Amino acid sequence: KTGRKRIDIALLLDIVTALGYPEQREAWRADYQQALRARAGGAARPRIELVRPVPPGALHGREAELAELLTALLGAAGPAAEQGTAPVSALISGLAGCGKTALARTLTQELADRLPGAFAVEASLRTASGDDAVTAATPSQIIVAVEPLLIRATRAEGAPAPRCILLVDDALTAQDLAELTQGLPARSILVATSRRNLAVPDAVTHLRLSALAPAFATQVLRAGLPPERITDADEATLARLAQRCGGLPLALTILRGQILAHPTWTLTDIEHWLPHAGDQVDGFLAAVHDRLEPPARRALSLCAIHPARLTTTELAALLGVDEELAQERVALLLREHLLTQQEDGRLDVHDLVRAFALRRSLATEPFSHVRLSV
Repeated sequence: KTGRKRIDIALLLDIVTALGYPEQREAWRADYQQALRARAGGAARPRIELVRPVPPGALHGREAELAELLTALLGAAGPAAEQGTAPVSALISGLAGCGKTALARTLTQELADRLPGAFAVEASLRTASGDDAVTAATPSQIIVAVEPLLIRATRAEGAPAPRCILLVDDALTAQDLAELTQGLPARSILVATSRRNLAVPDAVTHLRLSALAPAFATQVLRAGLPPERITDADEATLARLAQRCGGLPLALTILRGQILAHPTWTLTDIEHWLPHAGDQVDGFLAAVHDRLEPPARRALSLCAIHPARLTTTELAALLGVDEELAQERVALLLREHLLTQQEDGRLDVHDLVRAFALRRSLATEPFSHVRLSV
């Protein structure tokens, strides 16, 4: 098409199918993704910047997690560690909106304050568009960009040797993190976040960040609201609003912004309005959900619709597929933190994810079909 800057991959795959080669769809998709990755790697200029400060109160309810991460990293790379020690890494993973980036930024700042000669910078391995297969910069480019910073940070004779604390936000693969850890200068610390439950065996610690407890979630929602907006009669309403956000800091922040944007509304008004404004509160979930292939979306919808916690075997029966295929879809949803799996094998859906997936199901399928699903 005239003026088109990117290939429409969906259209390309439809053409491949129409030409009689449906079995080659995935091969074409893989080639397209590889080409995009190569293009991004060749043209990207890694953006390395000082770690941005975290707004006051952003870490409320995460003090225990911060202490756990600090203990692990200071134990592995603190002043007592050998001078020539290899770089160490920590991974924070969790659902979009659960507060990974705020925790990681606070962690890197704390480390920089406590370790002599340390400075904290952050970089992204993703493009602004969030394309799964496109990196904003390759690990090697980030490593090369860090080297001048170490040179500039060199101080007068006798001063502590500089060391880099690198925050990489929203990592996509374990391979990227392994390349960064292996390529960074000695005594560096890598702090990474990911929406995916990546397997990084060399990490000093892997913190899987869950939702905030109800009491903390209510306090986060309260923070920043004028005291006059919350009367004694509003306390229960405030708690219910926080519960509607599923304990996710991002959702709480967005909702608090909506409360402030409607200064004449009571919290009860907000509570009645909220069910009709799901897209404003759940937009970050859409970014994760809409990247899923239709079979994975279908699996998530069934887990959300079904009143009971399903096993993989039960989900396979509802999907009409064998258990191995169902397990592949479950593994994908677990990786994206859209599901959690309990010790008994049953699958749990976060309340916020459940409500979102149910709305999406009803928006794309007749109600009678949704009912028949279970």
